Amino acid sequence: MRSAVIGIGSNSVRALLGEKAGGTVRRLWRDREGTRLFAGLDEAGNLSVPAIRKTAEAVGRMAEKARQLGAEQLDIFATSAARDAANGDLLIAEIQKAAGVPPEIVSGEEEARLSFAGASLAAPGTGRCGVIDIGGGSTEIVTGEGEDSVTVTNNRGDLTVDTGDGDDTVKFTNKADDGTIGIIAGEGN
Repeated sequence: MRSAVIGIGSNSVRALLGEKAGGTVRRLWRDREGTRLFAGLDEAGNLSVPAIRKTAEAVGRMAEKARQLGAEQLDIFATSAARDAANGDLLIAEIQKAAGVPPEIVSGEEEARLSFAGASLAAPGTGRCGVIDIGGGSTEIVTGEGEDSVTVTNNRGDLTVDTGDGDDTVKFTNKADDGTIGIIAGEGN
């Protein structure tokens, strides 16, 4: 069966079409378009209408292409920008109109799980591995093997790191049974 997924991030929209055969997934097509959705966020927490339209148009084009290539199933999900937007309902409506499928707004934990699952599929049988997903509005860190994983998520991304206090250092840690996962990034004072 051919299935497609479209992920709407804060900076870009990505599409992947795959075909499951036996126990593996074969990648047939992928696409990416920079839409800078989060850059259209105003002080009131609303996404700009032009940013929403640009994103919905990209999703619509990708959904059409996936169907042309034989996608029998199409799933669309949206991450931090949609989670954080005061007018996320407008984004959902525009995407549903453009693609015929409403997007699912995923939590930071689910976003991390999806990133980890995608990376794990790319390198099956490698054992314990980790994924750091630095997006425009959030950062997710996952380490594990298979379904056994530890997740850290933070509402800081490459577009949200400026705290306005002159300290652009992002710091967060999560204690796991087998140690500590942590990140310190940036050039704080």
